[in-house]
Amino acid sequence: MELDWNQEDVKEDTYEAIPIGDYLAIVEDEESRDAKSGNGVVLILKFQIIDGKFKGRKISKLFNVRNESVKSETIGRSQLKSLSVACGRPTEKNTLNLQAIPVMIRVGVGSDGRTEIKNFFNTKDYADKPPRMLTKAPGPITKTETPKKAWE
Repeated sequence: MELDWNQEDVKEDTYEAIPIGDYLAIVEDEESRDAKSGNGVVLILKFQIIDGKFKGRKISKLFNVRNESVKSETIGRSQLKSLSVACGRPTEKNTLNLQAIPVMIRVGVGSDGRTEIKNFFNTKDYADKPPRMLTKAPGPITKTETPKKAWE
């Protein structure tokens, strides 16, 4: 492809991956689509970090809500239930009603080596859970530190 702009005028992408740790975030958008296999439906929730150094950054979470694999479907639905509980709406039937509610997300490393959302916590309950932030990621865990909570 012939580029029709001057590459010298374009800033290089310098975004670093969102580090492993806990972040205050909201669901800001959602999308559902057919699973890659064609035999299911995935729900993709898009989160925005709303506090701290990474305020404004976005990270998505995919939930298997219908899948021919009972195990995949069960995991996806359980993860979505965890988010509903963290939002203070444990019996919510419409994911649109989970948007704009602050929750703590725990970002970790997935099986593919990329960072992903691993867990959700209600902001009130989070005060009782130890925050996690690694000094380097991904890779072997060598040292941990206890940072300030995202809202401090």
